[in-house]
Amino acid sequence: MRSKRASTVRYDLNKSKRKMFSNLKVGVVYFFYVYAVNSVSVSPLSSAQKLMAA
Repeated sequence: MRSKRASTVRYDLNKSKRKMFSNLKVGVVYFFYVYAVNSVSVSPLSSAQKLMAA
């Protein structure tokens, strides 16, 4: 049986390569995805990067 967990989507649309997310909870695992946009197209979504907040 799967446990029910709340999901929240957070995003950072600034043009900087450095992304910062606040209010992450220590010990919680987060999944991050990235994609690129330019004047011609949008890239495919990346593979998930799994990180635990410390």
